[in-house]
Amino acid sequence: MMKEKGETTRKVLRDLGEIEGEYRRTECYEVIGEKEVKVSCGEVAKAFVEGADREFVIKNLRRGVEYRVRASDVSFLEVEGSKVYMLHDEGDVVDEEGKIAYTLSNRGVVRVVRSPFKARIVLIEEVLGQKHDKLRIYLARER
Repeated sequence: MMKEKGETTRKVLRDLGEIEGEYRRTECYEVIGEKEVKVSCGEVAKAFVEGADREFVIKNLRRGVEYRVRASDVSFLEVEGSKVYMLHDEGDVVDEEGKIAYTLSNRGVVRVVRSPFKARIVLIEEVLGQKHDKLRIYLARER
């Protein structure tokens, strides 16, 4: 049976659109007065580490969620292993002692990374230039 001209192309483009949704990036904005100014998420991560008195809006385009956070209210966990498997995405809320990730060592030992308090995962940053997987997970306390 012959396919209609362009049918295969339309199917491929539809499939690629669905796949693309899973790879959308997180966008970061600094709140300056009443405006949201787009900034790099690396700059936001740096402000989180410094505990700066700045406010940001983080938009997780994969999940369609956005949230506002003050950098001084954010703490972070560094997670490292030969492999790191995240159980949650940016924007998710985890309970105190809730599982955030698993790490796997070179020797095959699996460890659980738990949240120290009830928190929203506001940003996940991959630390580049490391021998193993290394992530910084930024958490804002949920009230």
